[in-house]
Amino acid sequence: MDKLYEAGLTQVFVKIALAAAEKFGVKKDTLHLDSSSFHVHGEYAITTAGEMPEDLKEFIVDLMCSGDGDIPLYIRVAAL
Repeated sequence: MDKLYEAGLTQVFVKIALAAAEKFGVKKDTLHLDSSSFHVHGEYAITTAGEMPEDLKEFIVDLMCSGDGDIPLYIRVAAL
């Protein structure tokens, strides 16, 4: 897992997805991109001032799929 993280999960996913799309003849002339964000609840570390942070932890997910069968070709997850 550490090596995957160091290599960059998005880059690894895209390389594999594009190779698979090429092998199975997935058309890439049209693509669909969707971004979604979500927040998580949980136990938060207390700041140095002894206060709880005001904002929830938030993430954004970008997903790009082919117009030919909605095959995922790109995914990125980022913390905000």
